[in-house]
Amino acid sequence: MPGLSSTVNSLPLAASLSVARAAGESGWKPYMEGDAKAGEQLFFEEKGKALCAKCHTVNRKGGRVGPTLDRIASRRSPEFIMESIVQPSKFIDPLFEAVQVITGEGKVLQGLRINETNFSIQLREENGRFHSLMKRDLEAFRVMDKSMMPDNLAEQLTVKQLHDIFAFLMTLE
Repeated sequence: MPGLSSTVNSLPLAASLSVARAAGESGWKPYMEGDAKAGEQLFFEEKGKALCAKCHTVNRKGGRVGPTLDRIASRRSPEFIMESIVQPSKFIDPLFEAVQVITGEGKVLQGLRINETNFSIQLREENGRFHSLMKRDLEAFRVMDKSMMPDNLAEQLTVKQLHDIFAFLMTLE
């Protein structure tokens, strides 16, 4: 996808990790204008390519594995939002780190760490299934260095669809 990846990859690190977003703070613009209505449809589409609402919640609608995106446009910079769509593993909020465990029976589970103590860990799989496990019963445990969000979304969607989703997210103030 010419243009999109070079636009995102050329962002200076400080700008790409900017948390605050004030009016006129950034001169960064997306590669093209998106259609927020079309982006909203893509976001909530249950059998589409994006499947955003499978994990993310907006206005109490959607999944519980990814961060809630209500007011995301007032909490994060446009650069950060676009970068999070096309490179979701570049910055993973510690509250949304994925973990993988292997039980004593050899079962592999991967999901969002909900809670962890010295003795136990609770995780929620992408499908919403919740597990509470005693650490003494695990063969292995590790924090994943990749986001649970697909890192190939830019390959699955068209440039227009990516910008439509971005435009929808930018309406969430």
